Parts: sequence; structure tokens; C-alpha cells
Amino acid sequence: MDVRETFKQFELDDSEYNVLQTLYDEVASGNSGITVRELSKKTYAATASIVRLAKKIGFYGYSDMLFSFRKTQKESVEFRTKDTLSSVLVLEESLQTMDRLIQDIVSGEFDVIVLDGTGYSNYVAQYMCDKLTELGISSTHISPLDIKLPKNPLVIFISSSGETKDVIHKVDECRNAGYRMYAITSKEKSTLCRKISDKIVLTQEAGTRYQNYFVGNAIILMENMAAAIYSLKNQ
Repeated sequence: MDVRETFKQFELDDSEYNVLQTLYDEVASGNSGITVRELSKKTYAATASIVRLAKKIGFYGYSDMLFSFRKTQKESVEFRTKDTLSSVLVLEESLQTMDRLIQDIVSGEFDVIVLDGTGYSNYVAQYMCDKLTELGISSTHISPLDIKLPKNPLVIFISSSGETKDVIHKVDECRNAGYRMYAITSKEKSTLCRKISDKIVLTQEAGTRYQNYFVGNAIILMENMAAAIYSLKNQ
């Protein structure tokens, strides 16, 4: 919803405009569950006046109006995220996979998030682990075969080539254990992608052996995921 356009279209007064703008700002800042009473306190408008305003601009009531603001904000965030990631993702399906991964991480269903990478990919695993820890998510970047994991872990394998033998071995062992797995790689047709259906494929753009942007693109991916996780945890 465009608050300014709504203001003009329905010839709202300043108090009504303040209510809509405040609601928009609250939802945009993560307070997507704001109640009509909370909005009333912030705007000094009576709850009955807010309900009448919702009906005046075409909604059934406050809840219907709030849902519309949530939907608008969600579409806006998704657009910005998609725009930011468009240069680093190879597959359109990777966005959907990223969304599933984010939902799994914040669901609370898994006891720990395990991030595994070898070589330069280990830097990515460490970075992602630190980010998740900052967000209050239990995580580790120790190999899933080197520690005794809780009963229900979520394992994210990170490999640019998707062919590292050590990583493939770990994937097989984790699959036998029944662990939930995701892959982050730059090779859509790699062994890693054949073994793990939930995959996020990033561009590599390697011009020479000294130019490999997989690690940087994986960091961009994690920054976008961290923002989404923070938003969901603070709703």
C-alpha cells in the first residue's frame, strides 16, 4: 500500500495519515503483529477511529488492513532480496531453496545447524556459523563426522566444485544417519547436487585460477539470509 496515494485518494486528514504512516513504519521495522491498541497508543487515535479508518479505505477492519501492510512489506523485502541476489544466483529455484533453508533455521525444529566446508569454503562455513551464533542460532562449523551431534541436526555443505571427495563422503554418512541437508555450490551438475536435492547454486565467474568469486558470493548470500532470519525472529 502506498500511504501517500491512499491519503490523496480518500482525502484523509492529518490524523488519519499519521495512523497509516505509523502502521507502515511499525510493520517495516519488524513489528508486524502490532495490535490496534498498541497503534492507538502510538498515534493517540482512538481504537474505534482506527477501525473506521480501515473501513473507510476499503478494508473489513483493522486485521484486514494490517494483513495488507504485511503483504506489501513482504513483497518489498522479497523484491529487494531478489534484486540483490540476482547477480550471484545461477538458478531461479535457488531463491526458493534459500527460503526453505531460512524457514528451517528459524523453525526451532533442529537442535543445531552444522556448516561444513573444505579449503576456501571453510572460510564461508566459519563466517556463516558466526553470523548464526550472533542471531542466537545454535551452530557449529566442526565436521559432522568429528563430533557427536544432537539427535536432529541440519547440515549445510559448502563446496564450490561440489566434487570434493571428503565432502561427498560426509554427505553419504549424513544421509545414512537421516540428517536434513542443504548444499551451497557453484556447480549445478556436480556430485554434491545429485546427492542433495535442496541446493543453492552460486555464480563463480572464474576468469583465471586467481579469480574465484564463489566465497564472496556466498558471503553476500549469508548477509541476505541473516537479514531475513533476524526479521523472522523479531516478528
